[in-house]
Amino acid sequence: MRYSAAVATWPDAAVGRPSDGGLGRRTFAAPRSGSPDRRRRKVTGLPNRKGARPLKHRILPGLAVAVILAMVAAGCSRESGGGGGGGAKKTAKIGVIAPLTGPLSALGLGIKNSVDLAVKQANQKGTLKDYTLVLDAQDDAATPATGANAANKLASDDTLAGVIGTLNSSVAQQVAPVLAKASIAQISPANTNPTLTRGQKFLDAPARVWPTYFRVCTTYAVRARSPPTTPPSRRASSRW
Repeated sequence: MRYSAAVATWPDAAVGRPSDGGLGRRTFAAPRSGSPDRRRRKVTGLPNRKGARPLKHRILPGLAVAVILAMVAAGCSRESGGGGGGGAKKTAKIGVIAPLTGPLSALGLGIKNSVDLAVKQANQKGTLKDYTLVLDAQDDAATPATGANAANKLASDDTLAGVIGTLNSSVAQQVAPVLAKASIAQISPANTNPTLTRGQKFLDAPARVWPTYFRVCTTYAVRARSPPTTPPSRRASSRW
């Protein structure tokens, strides 16, 4: 499975354009009225802030998988695929590159588990009747060099349909060129560095860098222009 020119017609949101007014990367998109705890209960269903899981870590990885599945269903296939001939199903792997160990492993495992669930549900529903989907998760340890090695390993697999990841923008800087060289689509649920999709001159002269790299969250350049909805004392700075 490989990236195709068909993705050139996707909406701006799929390539990290500021199409959501800056709210796409916010942890809780809720009305301003009412207490913070009340707003959190309304959005997350949890009784209070403690233990609340940000919506982006539950929704965005699944959205990224849905885009990959749409590409496979649209016929973005490689010249040689897995599986046998005749009526046998072929195998399509969904790769994941995320920190599965180390300080950020809780977030990385959240991405991996979300993709795993989406893959299992797709197989159960027969979303792709000619394919059996398989998860192949690689640990980048939140380190660019380790991420590049993981990308090279995945890119060598002829049954790879696409990659979900990375969590860190710094890792994506090393992973994206490897996957782009192999024409493999990469979709990140978390990267916020605007240069990944809009180039170094992202404000004055935005330009695509890697045609196979996409994201399903907004960039910090958009967030910086968006008015805050939480008091400074409760505003957490993004490390990505």
